Amino acid sequence: MLARDVAYFGGKYNFLERIREGGIGSPKIIYKTGIPHFDELDNEIIGEISFSNFELMKNGFLIRVNRNQKLRYVGFQLQEILKIKLIGQKWEKRSSGHMKQSYAFPLQSALHIFTLYDGILSFEASRPFYKKIRNFFEKRIFENKFEKVRMENESGSL
Repeated sequence: MLARDVAYFGGKYNFLERIREGGIGSPKIIYKTGIPHFDELDNEIIGEISFSNFELMKNGFLIRVNRNQKLRYVGFQLQEILKIKLIGQKWEKRSSGHMKQSYAFPLQSALHIFTLYDGILSFEASRPFYKKIRNFFEKRIFENKFEKVRMENESGSL
């Protein structure tokens, strides 16, 4: 990444700032659609998945995608982000014989990022990554943009 690109997104965090933020990277999630630069990647290989992750910058974030060892990234300034929605579905688990209601990712989950220019960016992740994705977007920098949505749908589709 060029120095002018880093400056455009407010610069990188230094070591101590990274610790204070609780880290600046997200876990891997699956990119689905919404970014033309990513959508151009070779879709001819059946079963190939586009993995992506986010890196926090001081005035925005980068999204990196890896599809069949082809790497690309795009960045967004905070002012370009309208809303970030993490969609989980209600599920129940038993704990010591008692029913406990929890909200978490079902097997198929959704993360939507609504942007000023590109529309809706769509991602999905598995249940174990719900907390990590939630923690990443609950950072102070996203406080007025991030929203958790809890679906009551029992069918399993989002």
